[in-house]
Amino acid sequence: MSEAELYVIRGRLRSGQLNKARCGELFTHTPIGYVRSGETLVQDLDDQVRAVVSLVFSKFQELQSASGVLRYLSDHRIQIGYG
Repeated sequence: MSEAELYVIRGRLRSGQLNKARCGELFTHTPIGYVRSGETLVQDLDDQVRAVVSLVFSKFQELQSASGVLRYLSDHRIQIGYG
């Protein structure tokens, strides 16, 4: 393929991604605390996972800063994420 064709194809792919994003249908990865069920996202079935996600949001509302939440999680040895 010529470089011009590749440029056009990349542009079309990018336009498709932007269109999906505008419609709220673009999923590049699943957020922590959620799992994919078909084409939608649902909360994780694990009670501990749901509790930690809820804690993060409630602490953010209380502390009003992401760094405060990270400090709280670190102080209490609460791990989030994968690995």
